[in-house]
Amino acid sequence: MPLNTQVDLDLPVARAMLPVQTAVRCDQSVREALEDLRSRRIDHRIVYVYVLDAGGRLAGVLPIRTLLLAQGEERVDRLMQRRVVSVPRSASMGNALALFASQRLLALPVVDEGGRLLGAIDVGAYAEETIELAERQRLWDLFQMMGVSVASAPLDGVRSGFRMRIPWLAVNLAGGVACAVIAASREELLVEAVAVATFIPLVLTLAEAIAMQAMTLSLQHLHATGVPWGAVRRRIGVEARTAVALGLACGACVAVAASLIDPQAALAAPLLASVAAVMALAALLGAGLPVLLHATHLDPRIAAGPVVLMVTDVTAMAVYLAVCGTWLG
Repeated sequence: MPLNTQVDLDLPVARAMLPVQTAVRCDQSVREALEDLRSRRIDHRIVYVYVLDAGGRLAGVLPIRTLLLAQGEERVDRLMQRRVVSVPRSASMGNALALFASQRLLALPVVDEGGRLLGAIDVGAYAEETIELAERQRLWDLFQMMGVSVASAPLDGVRSGFRMRIPWLAVNLAGGVACAVIAASREELLVEAVAVATFIPLVLTLAEAIAMQAMTLSLQHLHATGVPWGAVRRRIGVEARTAVALGLACGACVAVAASLIDPQAALAAPLLASVAAVMALAALLGAGLPVLLHATHLDPRIAAGPVVLMVTDVTAMAVYLAVCGTWLG
């Protein structure tokens, strides 16, 4: 297909893919793989070298640089990257272009139901459409953080702007009221340990920041029609581990600050534990809520921002005060 030809986004990828002439076997050595490639008449640019198992199933991908610089006797399966982003032959070009835009790939392998390599789609053939799609997705992600629809954003007039934004501001207002109720229910703790109250704004800010970061990364996997559960599980797992590390680091800073403010209060340990717990939960909420909204056929690009902020604030306040109250009580 020519470079600037308009792409039918409903076209199955199997209709647009090209044969892969740069596939090698996982049981080959680097020398054997290179000799095999040299013996072929390759008439397309080499983007990736795909690695197949004995059954022709896609087992990994081998960067050209790795292949050229490796020792000749090294086996291909020890050098390849086993995580490969691919599309089934039943996927549409719209799904494929969304992956190009979100994963920053140069080509996508197409596989059948058994995981066997059928062909590949080269981003070079669809460069203009991919760039346009990436720009639209960037705008969608930006506006959804504010709870604003891209289609409605350009509307003029106070009345239309009020109707468009008030539902999501109401969500945040409800979250703020809920946080106030939680704080009031812990009045004794806040009176006895003033430092606990002092750090509430900081804890909420940290929770919101990490939740929005996790949400932005999670949204990158949700531009297609279905939910790519494998990619989502990996994203949530990475976010959870990252959040624990960040939570411990930020919690340690808060604990040190609390010790300097009130050395007699013995707040270092509960603040460290509560901040770490709050940030870990906030990351899981940020990564998971957009997926839940998407799975229930709600548009996460619009609803995720306000909902994630509201749920994160309420959860962070409740967990923070509960951990500190249990520790100190």
